[in-house]
Amino acid sequence: MSKIAKALLNCASELVQQALTYFIHTKQKEKGIKYELDVYNSNILELKELINEVRSKQHQYENRFATIAALPYTHHDYLSLKQALIRYSEYISADISDLAVLQINRLIVAAFLFSKLKMAQRENKLLHIIVKNPILSTSIPEEELVEILGIMIDNMLEAYKTGSKCELTLDSKNDMIIICSINEGPILTAELQQNLFTQGYSTKCNFNEGKRGYGLYNLMQIINRYEGKVYIDNEFSSDNTITYIKFCIMI
Repeated sequence: MSKIAKALLNCASELVQQALTYFIHTKQKEKGIKYELDVYNSNILELKELINEVRSKQHQYENRFATIAALPYTHHDYLSLKQALIRYSEYISADISDLAVLQINRLIVAAFLFSKLKMAQRENKLLHIIVKNPILSTSIPEEELVEILGIMIDNMLEAYKTGSKCELTLDSKNDMIIICSINEGPILTAELQQNLFTQGYSTKCNFNEGKRGYGLYNLMQIINRYEGKVYIDNEFSSDNTITYIKFCIMI
């Protein structure tokens, strides 16, 4: 083979390699864009619900501020004014606590948690979400953070008993997010702890039933991918009659 032929062959090979690299890069970019669009579409309903809720409450809050401003004119002594403020604060406190999630700096997470609160209300379930630090700092993508939160909340709501404790706490420290859930559950036996994150494993107590044995398994895959940490243990009521499962993730 002549030098010219070899040069042409090498040039052609280089062009083919560059074309393949460009093709792969383009496909990956298209896949990434499609994934982002899928995430956006899957959360757009939550965002719309959040916006509609805020708009619907605007006049309600204006009326509440007017009521508070009028209290000093209808209660002429300190004690009666104090009691009136306490009663009115208790009346509106539950509604205000639901809006604490809106302070979260990640819009999709805020909208998702807000939608979960509304879903729980529609199902007559008492879900409490405590936001200790609204500035969430972590390397995990927002869509996977939503997936973690969804699995944890769904597990709690599916195991919910009327009047039982169902609480999620969200915090952020040292560029990591700490998520803790606590709800009624079984005693964590050695078998349960060993198999809880196994693919396809579920329990009769419904702790992992809702995702058909795949929810906690999928959650653990995300945690391992980002080198997160998991803590799970039992807690008990003051009279030891109720068993709770406390499940914490640091990621």
